[in-house]
Amino acid sequence: MEKDWNLESISHSFLIAAQMSENYLNEIRPKLTSQPTYELLYDEHLATFYVYNYLHGRTFLESKDTLIKELKRMKENPNIASDAIDKERYINFYTKIIDSILDGLIKE
Repeated sequence: MEKDWNLESISHSFLIAAQMSENYLNEIRPKLTSQPTYELLYDEHLATFYVYNYLHGRTFLESKDTLIKELKRMKENPNIASDAIDKERYINFYTKIIDSILDGLIKE
């Protein structure tokens, strides 16, 4: 296992990110019908939720290499939320979030 790799801390940070996105989704969901400008934010936070919610508490978090491998798999096969408003926009956000995580891991 990598010297500074902390499975619990990494998993917890993914969980917090998922919870924050879920809270934001719950806040803006009722506003979608009256203010369509929220649609972009909705798809962005929905993608964020799906990425981070999937990542926390998983066995592939045991090493940086296994996490990187899983992130690359996720990027190739995005999990498309059935309630995404614009599927293409959602996939764009989903991919950017994964790229951002990968960039952070690779720079370490």
